Amino acid sequence: MPLSVGTLVDSIPVPSAAGESYAAYLAGSADPTQPLPILILFDPAARGALAVDAFRTVAEEHGMLLVGSNNCRNGPYEQNFEIANRLFSEIFGSYPIDERRIYLSGFSGGSRLAASIAVLTGQMAGVIGCGAGFDTSSNYLPGPGADFLYAGIVGRQDMNYPEMHHTRDWLDKLSIRNKLITFDGPHRWPPPPELLRAMDWLTLTAHNQGRIVLSPSRMEAGFHRALAAARNYEADGLPLAALREYTTIYEGYQEVYALDTLRLKMQAMRESVAYRDAAAGQEQLFAEEEEWTSGFWQLADKALQDRESNGALSKWKAAWKRFRRKYETGGNPENAETRAMQARVEGYVMAFGIEKANAYRAAGQYEQSLVLSRLLTQAFPERAYAFIRMAEDHARLRQDEAMFQALRQALSLGFSNTGTLEANPAFAPYLKRDAWLSLFGSHE
Repeated sequence: MPLSVGTLVDSIPVPSAAGESYAAYLAGSADPTQPLPILILFDPAARGALAVDAFRTVAEEHGMLLVGSNNCRNGPYEQNFEIANRLFSEIFGSYPIDERRIYLSGFSGGSRLAASIAVLTGQMAGVIGCGAGFDTSSNYLPGPGADFLYAGIVGRQDMNYPEMHHTRDWLDKLSIRNKLITFDGPHRWPPPPELLRAMDWLTLTAHNQGRIVLSPSRMEAGFHRALAAARNYEADGLPLAALREYTTIYEGYQEVYALDTLRLKMQAMRESVAYRDAAAGQEQLFAEEEEWTSGFWQLADKALQDRESNGALSKWKAAWKRFRRKYETGGNPENAETRAMQARVEGYVMAFGIEKANAYRAAGQYEQSLVLSRLLTQAFPERAYAFIRMAEDHARLRQDEAMFQALRQALSLGFSNTGTLEANPAFAPYLKRDAWLSLFGSHE
């Protein structure tokens, strides 16, 4: 299908697979006389257009074709590999692709999928991993010196923030060129400026390796973006991130610009008390974070084993009370890094609670799912979504009074999207009951 430049197309069918499609965007800056560099994107919920839209600035700055799968999603890898293979066959058969510049990116589970495909094929120029690193299965891990570049991006409030730091250290040990970019935010697709800096680094590194030729104007633009980011990190009191950025600037541009002043600045930063304190503080917070997350996981597992007892629930409540007390009224709650760690622990608990409960629901084990929903309402009593999930479990178990109680609590916390409830099969038997109508009114 011919693409109009500068227009995001939400859904283009894959002719060889009924029901499969992709979103696409061809940059207006793409050179029509040359093969296209391409970035193929994987969103964990198969939101191809959302992923493509996030990278539009990247596409325009680097003259790229963007493709986002509308079918690859969190789930079995073999199924996703088959979908991706059909997508690749369609793309490479329909567009003139520069085989030296095939890049993959994904967010969360989509990031792990992108990295796995890069490892298995050995044909990708680089990966931009957002919010998650590599799958831990041995088949999907790169070997020493693997021939691709990896740019990781993660929010400082993202539960996978420590993982992405460990991924950077691990890739360094494997002699795989990589870069880590952090931003102020939770578990989500990164903002366009961070995505652009990742692609700037991938193309610069490929240029320095003699694989592609980067124009002087694009090289200069990338240099100034990276330098501005490093200075912003420094101004925000983030010396570790600032030094990482300065280091990649020096490594990437030292043959292009005179950077002796930057080299001396980097040396002074490494020797500074602020840098040493920040490094020690980060390691301490990572250790505390691991202790809390593993502790909450164990308590949740215990609650699942002892569903008939309130003892595990009491221990869970007590653990959350200790956690809140330490980081909201003690433990230097004004420190930005401490607050970010607290948000990461909360994000981890919410994520594992939902994912594990969804697995139980898929197997029809609603009592186990209900245990996890109860734990989430205890951990996050201010979040309406936790009570909506608990109401759904009660509905599946035909525990009517408890279901309506959970719904009332969700409403008191500001829940208003009744359409999602009406569309949920779990609530279908209740839509015409007086108790339902008194809460939500007629659904007709």
